[in-house]
Amino acid sequence: MGKKTAVHIRPATAEDLQQLISIENLCFNNDRLSQRSFKHFLKASTAQLLVSTTQDTVSGYGLVLFHRGTSLARIYSIAVHPDFKGQGLGTLMMEALESAAFEADNVFIRLEVSENNPVALQLYTNRGYKTTAQIPDYYENGDTAIRMERKLIKKVKRPAHTPYHRQSTDFTCGPSALIMAMKSQNKSISASKAQELNIWREATTIFMASGHGGTSPLGLAIAASHRGFWTELWVSGEKIPFIKTMRTEAKKEIYQIVHQEFERQIKEAKIKKHTNTLKIEHLEELYKKGCTAIVLISTYQLDREKTPHWVWVVHIDDHYVYINDPFFSEDDYETSDDKIFIPVPRVVFQRMMIYGTGKLSSAVIIRQTQPE
Repeated sequence: MGKKTAVHIRPATAEDLQQLISIENLCFNNDRLSQRSFKHFLKASTAQLLVSTTQDTVSGYGLVLFHRGTSLARIYSIAVHPDFKGQGLGTLMMEALESAAFEADNVFIRLEVSENNPVALQLYTNRGYKTTAQIPDYYENGDTAIRMERKLIKKVKRPAHTPYHRQSTDFTCGPSALIMAMKSQNKSISASKAQELNIWREATTIFMASGHGGTSPLGLAIAASHRGFWTELWVSGEKIPFIKTMRTEAKKEIYQIVHQEFERQIKEAKIKKHTNTLKIEHLEELYKKGCTAIVLISTYQLDREKTPHWVWVVHIDDHYVYINDPFFSEDDYETSDDKIFIPVPRVVFQRMMIYGTGKLSSAVIIRQTQPE
């Protein structure tokens, strides 16, 4: 079928399912999307699955994922039926996926591609995608993945040094966020699992509502100070953060003792503690002085779960707050690239910075040396 014919691109429907699976099996030997995955993406509000049709036949598909509460899109997969290769369908599909991402107000669009797929690499390069990382042994067959990114808004500049550390447990988001922040200021800082767990041991609240305790804002500030950083603490709202989640008086008693000891250490270390609510404008001024920060957020804007979670704020501009999130789940079709330099609209992030009915707001500000 060398002759070019009219091509239409439209949203996929359930009636396309069998043709989608057929294209997937013809195009890929590894890392295939399953029928269950296609069914999920057909209905998902955070995905757009498009198909190209040629002479009423599905000739290809493209899948772009959006991240709730952020301005980041990711091209998860693109495929063209072998019978329709060489007709420019890949370019047309990329244009459609990028348009969908732009119309949804995304700042970046990202993707991964095998280093052994020169045709796709050339397509993405021609469309302005830049390599951001190489991940060895990423695919099932052992191929290295090339991670690429295209800016949909030209003014944004990604920092050259943006360390990432994935949390290794459900309860170490705070230490992992702090490791990223410290390493951005001092490249010699260890980003090991041992460092992550040591910080947790120093900063843990012992208990949470269930499972292992998370980390106290006070404890994280002390941990940063112990590692030689000038540190400042912002915590407002609840007098003792998270104590209302304790389900027994025995746990509350232990929690109070731990908190009181953190308060003593804060005073001993001469860490300045602010008790008013931190605004993005305050944070922005501190960043202009060379500081960086980890911030406690509610994940409701991201996943509709009211979970306290620590992130590292990488950068702030007039429109967005850019964060590194230490948590990602392969079960949700995520990779670490989905959690690096995530653009969040300022108005959305300001809402994220308030947690729970007690309106807890907290951040740990650090700098290699004290700002002037």
